[in-house]
Amino acid sequence: MTLRLTIAMPAYNEEGGLERAVREALAALDDLSDPNGGEVLVVDDGSTDRTPEILARLGAEDPRLRTLRHPENLGITGFNRSMIAHALGEWVFFIGADGEWDPREALRFLDIAERRRCDGVLGYRVEKHYTPWRKMVSRAFNFSLLLGFGVRLRDVGSIRLLRRAHFAPLRLYSRSAFLNAERLLVGARRGARLEEVPVEHRHRLTGRGRGSRPAAVLAAVCDLILTRLRWFRFERYYA
Repeated sequence: MTLRLTIAMPAYNEEGGLERAVREALAALDDLSDPNGGEVLVVDDGSTDRTPEILARLGAEDPRLRTLRHPENLGITGFNRSMIAHALGEWVFFIGADGEWDPREALRFLDIAERRRCDGVLGYRVEKHYTPWRKMVSRAFNFSLLLGFGVRLRDVGSIRLLRRAHFAPLRLYSRSAFLNAERLLVGARRGARLEEVPVEHRHRLTGRGRGSRPAAVLAAVCDLILTRLRWFRFERYYA
């Protein structure tokens, strides 16, 4: 069964704000022209708190919620691969479970994608509620894509809507947060049309971001370099 939209979010020990995030996402689906044309897919990435219990209860209340549970924590590449691989929607909207984003943006993105006939809509934050260090890491990362690949992406770590048929089959290699960028870069080179739109960024409900830790930054830089090397033999690696 193919639906029009999947709102996909990862969850790892998100018991503090998970219920609110899921209910907001389900409420956003109510505004689809076909109320049964969407789903919320939550990938539980090996949580050890009450996250599985909360998801089971919410899923029993609303069949539009599907849960996929990893038996262990696989990290950003694991849950990102699972979200697009197991989505049933023609379009997949990637959003966090920490409350930083308004799930209703999925409908705005969907409208833009269908009106402008593009394959992906990428949000960029008007204002980032980050520490100075994390803001610097984010700017450097986005600039590196322009320098290394000639592609200007303002905010790779933001929410995004992707056409599953175009992006799900892509062969990707990154094992770090660079996977998100690799997917967009490869998709664009293979002909995907991308649009960028401004979005509002809210404060987290719970938890702390881990993407700017030195080890995570180093891993992303290594994947960036390896992806750039593969770029010279693009058809061999990404055909």
